[in-house]
Amino acid sequence: MILGGCALSVVGLGAWIYIGGYVGLIPGVFGLLGVLWVVIASLALAKRGHMTIVIDDAGIELPAFAVFQRNPRRVFIRREDIATVSKHESVKGRLIKIVTLDGGNLFVQARHYCELDDFISHCKKHGLPVA
Repeated sequence: MILGGCALSVVGLGAWIYIGGYVGLIPGVFGLLGVLWVVIASLALAKRGHMTIVIDDAGIELPAFAVFQRNPRRVFIRREDIATVSKHESVKGRLIKIVTLDGGNLFVQARHYCELDDFISHCKKHGLPVA
């Protein structure tokens, strides 16, 4: 996204300067969009340590914040609170479904981190209840 944003901003802003006037505003908008891409991707890269999913013997720890929040929050689901961990495929997409003992369902977009089968195998490796 950083490289794409750089390319889009160079082409868009370069065309804006070269063409000039009101007609040059059209590629200039795309150039500014490229700059926005670079900023968002750089921010996501800087916060990538906070955006990880941790699976261990104690449970599963998930990020629960937006990229633009100053103080990142994390959600920890203890092993004792997890009833099952399974794949869930529906119209909403392919997700990981974590069912807690109190009947709550938590859907996680884990495919942004790894393949769903890899997520399930990590859960099995750490002894979490997998359906």
